[in-house]
This record gives sequence, C-alpha cells and structure tokens, in this order.
Amino acid sequence: MKLRAYQTDAIAGCLDALRRCRVEARPPRVLGVMPTGTGKTVTFMTMAKQYADAGHRVLVLAHRRELLEQAQRKGLALGIPAAWMAFEQAQRAETSGDTRVVLSTVPSMRTRLARFPADFFRLVIHDEAHRVLAETHRALVDHFAEALLLGWTATPNRGDERALGQVFTEVGFDYTLGDALAAGWLVPPDVRTIETSRDLSSIRTRNGELMAGDVGAVLSELELMREEIGQALRHAADKKAIVYCVTRAHMHVAAECAREMAFERNVDLRVMQVDGDTDDDERDQILADFLRAPTGRGCWLLNVEVATEGFDVPDTEAIIVLRPTMSRALYMQMIGRGLRPLDGLVDGINAEEMLVRLDMAELGGRDLEHLAMHRLALAGEGGDALARRVAIATSAKPTCLVLDFAGNAGRHELANPLDLLGGDFDPVERREAQRLVTSGAAPNLWAALEQARLARAAKVVERQARAGDPFALFGLQVPTRSRFSAAPSSKQRAVIDALRQPRVIDDAREADVLVRELARRERADLALYSQAALLAAVGFDLLRLRTMSRREAAEHVRALASGGWRRQSTTLFRSPPATASGGDASRGGRAAATAPRCRASSGPSRCPRARWPSTARTRVGGGSRRRSAARS
Repeated sequence: MKLRAYQTDAIAGCLDALRRCRVEARPPRVLGVMPTGTGKTVTFMTMAKQYADAGHRVLVLAHRRELLEQAQRKGLALGIPAAWMAFEQAQRAETSGDTRVVLSTVPSMRTRLARFPADFFRLVIHDEAHRVLAETHRALVDHFAEALLLGWTATPNRGDERALGQVFTEVGFDYTLGDALAAGWLVPPDVRTIETSRDLSSIRTRNGELMAGDVGAVLSELELMREEIGQALRHAADKKAIVYCVTRAHMHVAAECAREMAFERNVDLRVMQVDGDTDDDERDQILADFLRAPTGRGCWLLNVEVATEGFDVPDTEAIIVLRPTMSRALYMQMIGRGLRPLDGLVDGINAEEMLVRLDMAELGGRDLEHLAMHRLALAGEGGDALARRVAIATSAKPTCLVLDFAGNAGRHELANPLDLLGGDFDPVERREAQRLVTSGAAPNLWAALEQARLARAAKVVERQARAGDPFALFGLQVPTRSRFSAAPSSKQRAVIDALRQPRVIDDAREADVLVRELARRERADLALYSQAALLAAVGFDLLRLRTMSRREAAEHVRALASGGWRRQSTTLFRSPPATASGGDASRGGRAAATAPRCRASSGPSRCPRARWPSTARTRVGGGSRRRSAARS
C-alpha cells in the first residue's frame, strides 16, 4: 500500500516531534490531526508497523470494536503479519509472546492493566484522541507513562472546551479539512441549511453539549418531524444517505415519517434503522445491506451514534443532520462520512493522465469551463491536485449533499457548516461567503467560501503587483519553501538587486524562477520589469502587461511622460491600445490613442519614478540590456 505525500509528511512530523520531546526532556506525547476520510488509520498503522519491525511492542487504543477491526484490516494490508496482532477486547485475550501489536478498546484495557506492566509497550497509539481527557483514557495514559504516546484525531476541538494540551505536549502534524479539499483528496460538500420551526432555546446542556433527552423530545414532535422529513425528501429522496438522529425515540419517529411521506409522495425509498442497542449480528447485517445498496436510488440509514467514527461508505451521496449539536468534533464526524471519494478514484491520478483524458474526450462531454479547470492549469504547479479535483468533479459523485436544519437556537452556539468548513478562512472571507450564499450568487457554502478566498487573494495579488512585486506582476508561482532551501547565488543576487524591486528574495528557488522569467521576457521582447512596474503603479491592466511588447510599453511610458505623469482621463487606461503600425507615437495625438487607460482621478498624480531608476544594467542569461523608463 503506497502512502500519499501528506501521510508520509504526517509520519515524519510526528517522529520529529517525539524526538524533540525526548531531547528537551518533555513527556513524549504528540498529537496528529487529519480530517475524516484522509487515511488516518493507514497512517498510524504504518507507524505501528515501523515500531513492530524494530522489535518493539505497540498498543492501539480505540473506544469502539469497529475501529479496532478497521485498524487490523489496514495493518494486514500494510504487511503486518497476522501472528503479530492480537485483540484484547471483550472476551478476547490473545496477547502472546509473539504479539507485537495489541488492539484493545479503552474499557477492556482498563480492566487488564495488571497483565501489562508500565514498560510493556514502547508506543501507545490513541485513535480518536479528542476523547483522551475522559477518566478511563487518562488512567491508561498515566499507567503507560513510560511509553511514547501518539494521539490521532480528525477533530481536536472538544465541546467542553477542555484543552488536549493537558495530555499532549506538541502537535506533530496538522492537516485541515480545507487542505484536503483543496488538494482533491475529499469530495466538496454541497451544504444547504434549511430553516424550520424547531426551537431549542429552552434545551438544557451538560458538559458543553445539549441534553439528548430534551432535544429528542422537542424534535420528535410530529408536526416538526414531518416538516423536516418533507424537506429532506425534497432534496435527497433519490440518494443513498446517512441520517443522524439524537435518540432512539427520535429515530423511530423519523423513520415512520419517512416511510409514510415517501408512500404519500409515491417515492421509492428504503429506510433502515440502527443504534447502539441493536443486536450485534443485526447491526452488522443492516450496515452490510447499506454498504451494498446502489447509488441513485433512495436508501436512508437512520442511526444514533453508530455511523460516525470508523464507518466508511465511500459512495454515500448525502448526509442529513437531524440532530443539532454543540460539538464541532461530532459535527465533523457526521459530515465527514460523506466526503470520501469513490474507491480508486484519486490515488494514482496525476496531471499527465488527466491531460490525456481531456485530449481523448473521455469526460462525457462535460463542460470543463464550468468546472473552472483547464489544460494550462493542469500543466502548472499543483496540477496533480487539480487533476484529482477534475476526477472527482467528473465522477458519479462530484459533491456530497449535506442537509443541515436550523431554527431558534436561543443561547446555544450550535456547530454549523460555516463554523466547520470556514475554519481555514479569515472573518472577511467567511462574511463574504455568507453573503454569496444568502444572495444566491453561489450554489452552496463551500463554493462560496472558495469564491470568497479567490476574490480576496486576487485583490492581494493586485495590490502586490501595483506595489512592484515581480511575482505578482508577472503572475509567477512562488515555490514552496523547504528547510533545506539555499540562498540565491551571487549572479542571481546581482540580477535581483539591479531591479530595485520591493520583494525580499532570500531563497535560491524563488530567485531562479524570477531570473528565468526575466530571461524569457528578454528573449520574447516583452515589457521590461521597470516598464511593467511603472505602468502597473498608475493603474494599467495587469493581464495586458504580462503579454505587452517592450516597444508598446515604451510608447505608453512616453505618453505618460509627455503628460507630466498625470492621469489624463478615464478613457486613457484599461482599454486595448490601437495596434502599432509604425510611426512616432508622439505625432498628432498618437500618444492619446495608444496610451493605457487609467482609473479616474480628480487631480494630477506624480509617478513614483524614484522606485524605478531611469537606467540600470542587468545581466540575464549571459547578456546585458539597458533598461530605461523613457527608452527601450
């Protein structure tokens, strides 16, 4: 099994953090954060294999049997011998002299501590580590205090606001939901918030969460239930969906309403129910039936605290959140069940393969312009991530529908889609996204957040370009930094210093990108940096500047100079100049015809020529050139 790049980074980051803790004489307790659906179990079982291969014993802890069984399957797939793995759970006590990886639920291990001395394990792994502050978990942490502790979670935020820093001393790796969505590892959610008449203002709370009994009593009211189920049928009647309920009574009422209303509306809908009290064999059968259910036909799995951690059905088309919660962790676990892409879809996909698909027209005539993806982007940096996003967007599951029901929450701060998906976005972007959704300018919340981020980023780039940043000015990709980055060479530094540009460039790869672009522009006879920076500063269109010839740029500069560096009128900038056909631009008003259009100005604006020297010699690609703001 080949690991993804971020999984490799996660292992390296956590190992580095453990080493730092030991060197600095801190408790070696490290937390790794990865969102649901990104292969957290594969990552920590790879680490378990590394320690087992080195002859150490590893303990893997989880709070549910399903999570342990999932860890065992991943371990076998990674090459851990079955004889090395043993269960300590319920009636199973399989640890022997050959065991190197012990899989146990927290309650089971709590009752068996007498069999396992404090130094028995070299590494202890806590799955779903946001639960580690519970009394049963802390007892195990304290007992195995001599072992390395590695916690993994998708949701480091607890509803009771108790800090995980009480246990963990360092975060070794932090991969956010936004990171995974942008990189094309997860399916973007199509989030729709539906206003209903639910009123939670009088609901009591306990340990930072709504009391389930109170919530269930309110939401089980028949009229409200029919209102919410009716809306769910409107959007997801033909989808394979997981429905989250708060109590067994709430689930039963919802199931009966779904069946009755589907019959009334002549909708073919299969409704399944499962909860923690369902017999194990019956539960396994229900979950297996849902796993095998086809997509595109209505099939709803109503559950209470079953289909959360460790429940993976990649072809789930919709998530219906009938239960409100104050816990961001629980909310993320719920919607995360639907964000996995279809099996085998994104692993191994790269830009080259996607370009071949595009050329062979294998995408069924889908409009790639609508997807905002094109060949040039695939060929650039980040093309593999874009290829994965194209693969998802053109698959049978391009998005996952998330239905969230809102009402009068009263004093309660409920977890909500904007809070969860917008965690990586600043307040300005979040407000803009909310406005876009409310006004109907964006189809869903995630699309609105991305649109807001792109718009804000575009404004930042424009400001940087007009301030003379050559990367923003020429549309260059800034290389990703590394701890092994070198300083620019003396030749690179000479070229950069001669530009007199404001950007601090102390990385050799950044310098190389810029120097190569300057050489390319010189060969293509495109506008010099001094010309482009000057014209950008007075409001010239940036896209035109990147493809403007040196001669044309000189004509625009002379037009500005002849006007005393004043912004002439609103008609002079931002419209394409007349095609140059020879002759002197200074004759007969030609300067006005070819000058770039500037933003409106009520008075003269002196161009800051001091920032761009009148002359400079720059060596690029082995040659030299004279750069002048008045002559090219």
